[in-house]
Amino acid sequence: MKINFTSMNEQFKIADFLTTLDRKVNLLEKKLDIFKDFKKFCMEQLFAQKLRFKSANGEDYPDWEIFEFDEVFKSISTKSYQIKKSEVKSNGKIRVIDQGKSEILGYSDKESKIFSNLPVIIYGDHTTIIKYSDEKFIVGADGVKLLKNKGNNKLKYLFYILYNNNIKSEGYKRHFSILRTINLPIPSLKEQTKIATFLTKIDDKIEKIAIELENTKEFKKGLLQQMFC
Repeated sequence: MKINFTSMNEQFKIADFLTTLDRKVNLLEKKLDIFKDFKKFCMEQLFAQKLRFKSANGEDYPDWEIFEFDEVFKSISTKSYQIKKSEVKSNGKIRVIDQGKSEILGYSDKESKIFSNLPVIIYGDHTTIIKYSDEKFIVGADGVKLLKNKGNNKLKYLFYILYNNNIKSEGYKRHFSILRTINLPIPSLKEQTKIATFLTKIDDKIEKIAIELENTKEFKKGLLQQMFC
């Protein structure tokens, strides 16, 4: 293998610049982990009711009540909104969401398959992965459950409490029937709103850091290609 060398002066400048980028990547990774741990801690405290919000005049909200899963959620059939995995494209007008770890599976242009009854919770029957969407999308492949709220509850709160009380995956099997056996603690609508708003702000910060981290990695990758190609 032949290696190209530049002057020592330029070598030092290149190395210093790339080292600075590496430090930034490391700092962003640590920052991301800190905010993820902070979110986990806050959720544990909030849903154990060790941390409570108060009303605008400083009064306590009513005690939480326990509800069965089917008292809180209703499931929507996905048949009208579903396409095959082979139909998913890398580019298109509409996002395709499935039960995988990634936020989206890909894209499609099949407007007849759009799900627009938003917001909605997306639950992976095989994977137990939970997602929340307030933008229109198409369902990718089988194994997706779409959940809406029953009664006067805030869906974003239900998303967080479901995430916190989610069952553990038992491999590639159906989990939704097990999920339906859990009970969920539900506070007043006003406290639900405050909890959901608080956790959403943390999620927004986590997303912002993750995007900056990814952009920094891509920037470094592009520089390396330009410098050493």
